[in-house]
Amino acid sequence: MEYAEIVKIVTDVCAAQGFGVDMPIKMNPRLSRTLGRVKYRTSSLGIRVEVMEFSTKCFKDPAKTEDVLRQIILHETAHYLAFKYDGQVHEHDKIFRYWCTRIGCKATGEYITDENSQLIENVKIQYKYDCRCSKCGNHLRYYKRFPNTLDRRVSGCCHAKLDLIQLY
Repeated sequence: MEYAEIVKIVTDVCAAQGFGVDMPIKMNPRLSRTLGRVKYRTSSLGIRVEVMEFSTKCFKDPAKTEDVLRQIILHETAHYLAFKYDGQVHEHDKIFRYWCTRIGCKATGEYITDENSQLIENVKIQYKYDCRCSKCGNHLRYYKRFPNTLDRRVSGCCHAKLDLIQLY
């Protein structure tokens, strides 16, 4: 799938829901742990969407079908629409799932299903550690390896110490 097709799908879906696209859409060759993401930026003016990125490796993989790639695009678009709806960042909560349903996205979390709920592709990556804010419990990111600089970092939400939970 070409970059222009990705931009057209995102633009058309957002327009059909009454929203414009006011962020750049990019292909990122450095994304190796995720298929796509919507990055947010917090400033004194509040939260805004910074960029929607897709993994170049994923979109150049001949094993990925057009339907799987479309579901990845719709998944990230649902994150964007959920944010545009109320200005809040939604992970995979009810509002995010509402937007998934509304735009026809079947990739609501860690796997993609077809119309009959048959598994098409498992997109969950196995991580060993989960990093959360110690004050509010907000999920920040997952790690495959132990992050040796964690003791010097604080959360962006509360500026509190980070908790690292070993998953397995």
